[in-house]
Amino acid sequence: GRHLRDRSGLGREDRPFVLHLTLSRIRPAVDVWRWLEADPDLRVRWRVDEVLLMRTVRDGRRSWYEDVAGFPLGP
Repeated sequence: GRHLRDRSGLGREDRPFVLHLTLSRIRPAVDVWRWLEADPDLRVRWRVDEVLLMRTVRDGRRSWYEDVAGFPLGP
């Protein structure tokens, strides 16, 4: 039988899977390299209250993120 991927019409992804960790997203998207290049000593600090495990969901036209689990940090 054919694989679900083949039946879905999404086609095969030829790129190898690359595991990654996204620490933050900036909306709207901006090029932060100009800030980093302008000030090599730039230090960014932020408070983290929770770590979220998220998954990417795609419907063929768009993609979005859904929370899978949350892990509170601190007391």
